[in-house]
Parts: sequence; C-alpha cells; structure tokens
Amino acid sequence: MGDRSLRAWLAALALLGAVAHAGAGLIDSGPGLAVVFAVMAAACVPCAVHVWRHDSARALLLMGVTAAAMVLVHLVLMAPAHGGHGSLAVLTVVESLVAAGVWYALRHRSRELEQS
Repeated sequence: MGDRSLRAWLAALALLGAVAHAGAGLIDSGPGLAVVFAVMAAACVPCAVHVWRHDSARALLLMGVTAAAMVLVHLVLMAPAHGGHGSLAVLTVVESLVAAGVWYALRHRSRELEQS
C-alpha cells in the first residue's frame, strides 16, 4: 500500500470517527455532552483533510496522539463504574485502527527517508 493510499485510509477512518462522535452526541446524551461530541467531531475534520492532502509527519503524529488518547478515554468510559455502552467499543476500535495506521505510516516514512 502506498503512502498516499494509507493516508487516505487514515483520513477516512478519522472522518468515520468524526461522524460517530457527532452521532453519539445526538443519541442518548445531555446538552453539555452533545456540545463536547460536536466539538470533537468538528476538530477531527480539518486534521483528516490535512493528512489526506499533505505528506506531513506533524499531522500524522497529531492524529496518532489524539487517537491514542481517545482510546484511553474510551477504555475508561467503558469501565462498569461509568456505565459504558457498545458505541464506545466501536469508537475505540476505530481510534485504535487510526493510531495503528499512523504508527505504521510514520515507521514506513522514516525508513523511506533513511534510504534516500
């Protein structure tokens, strides 16, 4: 898989995460949480577009760190004490895929830079 196609997949997954967060904000949450989900969803879009269009290690790193942080937040929220539900599990899987993809892309990129 080429670097461009990997970045396109990562951006698509990030956009899927944005849609999922926006949907989670509409379902089953109070007005305060709905605003938090909307802001999170809106923040994902420019990052995804930037990763899709530009070969930027900084944008990839930001996406990876954000995805890894979201995995941790989702795991905490899924704990029985917080009454988590299945939608958090789905979001966690999506965020995990983004983090893993970013890790792979950055490793692959550094190898290409070393060889040139």
